[in-house]
Amino acid sequence: MKKILITFLFISVYIFCMPGERLSIDFTYPNLSGDFYVNGKMSFPPDKILSEDNIIVSDLSTNQEIPTKITIIERWIDGSVLEAEILFPANTSKQKKYVLIYGKDIKRRKKFTQTSVLPIVNASIGKTPLSTESINIDVGEMLIKVDKSSEIRYYWYILPISLLLFLTIYRTIKNSKQYEK
Repeated sequence: MKKILITFLFISVYIFCMPGERLSIDFTYPNLSGDFYVNGKMSFPPDKILSEDNIIVSDLSTNQEIPTKITIIERWIDGSVLEAEILFPANTSKQKKYVLIYGKDIKRRKKFTQTSVLPIVNASIGKTPLSTESINIDVGEMLIKVDKSSEIRYYWYILPISLLLFLTIYRTIKNSKQYEK
């Protein structure tokens, strides 16, 4: 009994004193066999994370760090990370629960930069809803960029269309005056 209490105390101290904040990563395993990537975006509070090295993904049951590719999307005014995209490998034959751990005292050791052509499954990190830009693709990877900028250079076609419209109206009026005579 004493051994069980000491073990319970040790585990609870380890869980509550472990550095960093922990968020669950929720996704549905795809209907395929083999490897795939799990992808998700996460927004962080100001001054919590200084670089992508302050974020890790870990297996919930073994606390082993999972290799990740983390891309900083946006930063706060103070330079800390506002939003990051997190990508990590998973396998359908070894279904695990994953957790995201972040904080200034966290140091990521396992990373990768080059990705293979594998299916990507979108994840909800910390119960955040999936973004509307997320698309699950059964085979391969597709990168789409939609620029929603309102800069004038995206409206270059207005000038030629306006010129053609003006010339059409002008010729119509000119020709109608000739036929009236």
